[in-house]
This record gives sequence, C-alpha cells and structure tokens, in this order.
Amino acid sequence: MERIQLKKPRFSLIFLVAACFICGCEPAQIYKERTTRKGLAEAETLMAQKRWPQALKILDKVAKHSVYSFQAKIYYLRGTCCKEMGKKDWAVEAYEYAVAKQPTNARYHYALATVLVGNNWDAARNNYVLAYQLNPYLIGTLRDSYLQDTLAFDFRMKRHYKQEILARKIIVEMYPDDPEKLEGLGNTYFYAKDYSKAIETLGKVLAMKGKHKNQKEIYQLLVEAYYQIGRLDRAYQAIQEGFKLDHRDASFNHWMGMIFKNRKLYKLAIYYFEKSLYPSASVPSLISLSQVYDELGNQTASKAYLDIADKLYEDNEWVLDELSRYYELRGNLGKALSLAKKSVTLDPEDWERLYRLHKLYAKQEEKNLARETLLQAIAFAPPEELSKLKRELRKE
Repeated sequence: MERIQLKKPRFSLIFLVAACFICGCEPAQIYKERTTRKGLAEAETLMAQKRWPQALKILDKVAKHSVYSFQAKIYYLRGTCCKEMGKKDWAVEAYEYAVAKQPTNARYHYALATVLVGNNWDAARNNYVLAYQLNPYLIGTLRDSYLQDTLAFDFRMKRHYKQEILARKIIVEMYPDDPEKLEGLGNTYFYAKDYSKAIETLGKVLAMKGKHKNQKEIYQLLVEAYYQIGRLDRAYQAIQEGFKLDHRDASFNHWMGMIFKNRKLYKLAIYYFEKSLYPSASVPSLISLSQVYDELGNQTASKAYLDIADKLYEDNEWVLDELSRYYELRGNLGKALSLAKKSVTLDPEDWERLYRLHKLYAKQEEKNLARETLLQAIAFAPPEELSKLKRELRKE
C-alpha cells in the first residue's frame, strides 16, 4: 500500500487567519503604526532642519490615518510647527488637543502655555504651574522668563521661598543687568530668612549704575536684615541712608526705636516708636511700645497699646499672628492660641501659621487638635520642610 504523505501545515498562513479572526484588523493596525512612526520620523527630521511647512504637511497627512496612541504627539508637533510659522491660533488649537489626549504630559502643558502668553494670561499661568507640578525637574530648569516669573509668583503665594529662589536665580541669569530682577532675588532671600544673602544681593542692586527706583524699599529690607543678624551698627547706617530718602518713613523710625530699645535707651526708643505711628499706626511699633512700657513697669500704658493693635487690626492675619507671638512670650497661652486660631481662619493655607498653631495646641495638651493641625501644615508645606514635619507627626 502506498504510504500517505501528510503535507506540513503552513503556520504563517494559519497564524495570520487566526489573528484576523480574533483581532479583526490587526494587520491593518500594524501597518498604520508602522506608517505613523515613519511619518513622525520624517516630520521630526524636517523640524530639526526648521522646514516647518514641509513638516506640517507630513503631519497633516499622518494625522488622517494615525494610530490613536500617537495622536497626542502628532498634534503636539503640529502645534510646534504652527507656532514657528506664526500661526498662533492654530498652535493653540493643536496644543489643546494634545493636552486633552494626554493631560499628564508636562511638555504639552508647557507648550500650550507659551502660545497663550499675551492672549490668555490666566490660562497660560495655570498651564505653566501644572507643567511644573507634573515634572518639576524638567520644567523648573527651563530658561523662560514668563515661566519662571509665574513659578516665582506661585511659590511666593505658597510661601515656598527656596523654590522661589531657584526660579529667581534663573531670571537673574537671563537678565544680569536688570536691577529689578536682582532685587526680586534679594527680596526672596529676605523672606526665606537668609539675611546674609539678602544683604549681599540687595547691596549689589544699590551698587548698580543709575538711581534705582525702589531704593527706599531696599533700605527697609537691609535695615531689618542687619538687625536680625545682630549688626546694629550697620542697621543704624542703613537707617540714616533711608532717612535721606524719607525721614518720616514708619519702617525706618520703627527700627531706630528697636535699636535704642535693644540698648535699653527707652526714652529714645519711645520717641521713634511714636514717630512711626504716623500717618497710620504701625503694629510692630504698637507691640514694641507695649513691651517698653511693660519693662518700665507701666502696665496701664502697656495694655493700652496692645488694645489699640487689637481693635485696629482685628481682621488682619499678619497682625493677629504678631500679637499671638507677643502674648505667647508673655506667657498668656490662652490669648495666644485664640489669636493664632483667628489668624489661620483668615489664611488657612499658610503652613507656618498652621505649624505654629499645632505647637500652641501641643503646649495646651490638646493632642487631637495638635495632630489635625500638623496634618494641615504638611498639606501646604514646601518640599524641604516635609521630612521634618513628618518626623514630628510620627512622634505624636
């Protein structure tokens, strides 16, 4: 009997048929993906050569038959071509489409922000900030003055001064001869309580050629910075320079009073503190006058000045915080806690005041409220403070 010869199955054909049966149109999808990749590569090559119209033509063609997963990138590249060709409205539309398809891509949000600048500032700022939040290491180092100004403002509002310093350093690098940019950096060093850096940076501003329009404000910061590092002699000199610009300035008179108070020359201290109360009452001076009269044993006058501060500024969170600190120093924790709570109510996202309120609750042994307030402080604290606050939370 003749042996039957079995033919070997054609596996490639079998697999192809099975694939078509199971997945429907997978071969077409594979073809689409391959042509999409090829088209993108060609477009990116042309873009590298700055041949924007030719690149856009290819991208328009690719977009008609692209795989879904590539659509965000296609429209991002289309937006870039339109932007470079001066077609700003088209660029906005393309970038918005890319962002809608891939909302977690920092680069897409940043690109959208760059074309919104000038036309829709709020939307531009929102996209700049969101881009940074999605990828701070990429976005935070870009040399874009609009971006860095936006980030600096956002960090200032959140009191994240170390991040603001990084943004302002980039701005200064971009505009090294602009005194206002350098002043912004010095101002941030001051609020970050890096007083030595503030003094150094603001001193460079004053040394720049030409009369700087914010000289008085610079001297105000210098006076306090020198005072805070214990250089009362330099603070005194800075006040004298400030008096040349405005001898009635409340800040200069207040810090002159502080210098004399520090030296226990109370009559002179009172004289300058009282000068600083005009034309409008200065809270630091009201508190300082209360302290001076307290040290002189005049409790009636001491209380009177505190009462004035309480009544005049009962809805000012900064003043309430200052008064709270003063009452804490005097050992009146109940009053300090009450004022601190009101201060936080007026500004519930200030992590430093929340943390201080946590400390006051802890002193009063109100453990649940102390923990709750610490958690709130953690929610708004800058990155460099988180490890310290979390360590404290674990001890609770």
